[in-house]
Amino acid sequence: MSLPVKLYHWTVYYGSLLAFFLGTWLLNVVCWVTDHVPFCRPRPETVRYWIFSLTRFYVFITSKCGTLVVKESDPVNLEGVQGRILVCNHPTRLDALLLLARDPSLVCIYKSSLQRMLLKKRTADMAGYISNDQGVEVIRTAVRLIESGTNLLVFPEGTRTENGLLDAFHPGYALAAKQAKAVIHPVLFTTREPVLGKGRHFLRPPVLPARYHLQWLPPIPVTQFPTVAVLNAVMESLFRVSLQPAGQKIQGFQVLTHWGQGSHWLLRIPPELPFVRGHFPENPIVPGYWILDALERFYDAEIHPLNGRKGWKSAKFFKPLVPGSLLHLEIQKADGATRFLLESEAVRCFTGFLLSSE
Repeated sequence: MSLPVKLYHWTVYYGSLLAFFLGTWLLNVVCWVTDHVPFCRPRPETVRYWIFSLTRFYVFITSKCGTLVVKESDPVNLEGVQGRILVCNHPTRLDALLLLARDPSLVCIYKSSLQRMLLKKRTADMAGYISNDQGVEVIRTAVRLIESGTNLLVFPEGTRTENGLLDAFHPGYALAAKQAKAVIHPVLFTTREPVLGKGRHFLRPPVLPARYHLQWLPPIPVTQFPTVAVLNAVMESLFRVSLQPAGQKIQGFQVLTHWGQGSHWLLRIPPELPFVRGHFPENPIVPGYWILDALERFYDAEIHPLNGRKGWKSAKFFKPLVPGSLLHLEIQKADGATRFLLESEAVRCFTGFLLSSE
């Protein structure tokens, strides 16, 4: 990259950060003034719309100037979607901005240390945001907001991660989701080099243009999981599997977790299946033979390692499956056969009996 191009990107990068910083402090001043003037305190929805406008302006400027490039997979329009929890990994400070710029009603659970640097406590409180230092009140407030139809943005790692890795998930969001009987929508962020990443001074410019991949994973109804611990383990496993390097040899399902003494499993169809590109390219569908083969491989690896099976007694598909689908597998054993029941988004998609040689 030539020096003039670098200078251009550096100018846009630091100029947009400065504008965003000044805009945030102006917002803090406006909130402080209106909070002290009788009958002028704005509604939380109004303050959230101000934050939405500020973040949208930042993303618009950096994207139009080519300094920020965001690619989305399976994008979701949050308008009309209510009472969901957006669960995201957290490699940089831009993650929250990219999502807050999409939905003016989105409420964020934020790290309390941000009150000392950017968004002051008064402003955050007036917007209805939830600080993570409120103890059990965080869960109660989150449940109340979800039940009222508000979408919630959560980073369960609690802080930014380093080197593209994933920290352990804190289970508070899972408890709130279970109590509110909410739907969790996982959002995966990946980037070549984190912008404003942890341990990186903001005066050290990243590689520009900054390139982000925002992947919307399938929504997960929490009612199918028996405990908060299982739900949290499922979410953490899903993100760890999704962050694995692409290009690895794919043979079957990605196993995320299990419960009920091995009678219930959460599986994932790998999102990158090469042969699917020719199987309805505009609307890829996983062939039935791959599902059957993957279930047989799963049987050999997890249920009967000695490969004691004869073949399928019966198999019936109820709905097509697409790459990246999350599947709830229930296993039942009876009469020399193993019954497989697959559900995707709480809808049955397959049932079949696999005969064993026992």
